[in-house]
Amino acid sequence: MKGNVLLITPTATLSGAESTVKKVALELKRQGLKVHIVVLSKGDNGLWAEFDGEEMFFLNSSREALGFLKSIFLLIWWRISGKRFRYSFTSHIHCNAFVGLARMVKLLQCNESVYRESTIPFDWYKGARLFSFKVMYKFYNHPKVLVCQTNEMKEELIRNCAKPPCGKYQCSS
Repeated sequence: MKGNVLLITPTATLSGAESTVKKVALELKRQGLKVHIVVLSKGDNGLWAEFDGEEMFFLNSSREALGFLKSIFLLIWWRISGKRFRYSFTSHIHCNAFVGLARMVKLLQCNESVYRESTIPFDWYKGARLFSFKVMYKFYNHPKVLVCQTNEMKEELIRNCAKPPCGKYQCSS
């Protein structure tokens, strides 16, 4: 199995979702894929030492939003240089939406995306914050699989999105 794979994570900390991204990256690397890990904010904390400088892209932003802006330039560079990705994997709603949008506007050349849901925003947020999450779901651009941690998460997503972001769901607990 050869090819490039892109993983995007908000920080290099190893909280729940970021830890999952790292586990996926290690497995893909073990399988012979060339991983490219983009860390949007805060820089290198030494917790990703298994990956070399060609695999890690620390955008060293003070905020994730600035990291997204910086990552656009990285994606433009890869697009100009002809870099294509076989897969992308993300595990945060905003990262999932960013990848979907980048694929929609042809900034990111990626055959298939896998998105993992890390929270249930419909239970946690209200008002403008909840509205922003609903907008982000509109940018989910046909992922190959949308991984939900629980059936409850899957059902909440289907129930609360006018157009569910994906036809295929994979649930794990």
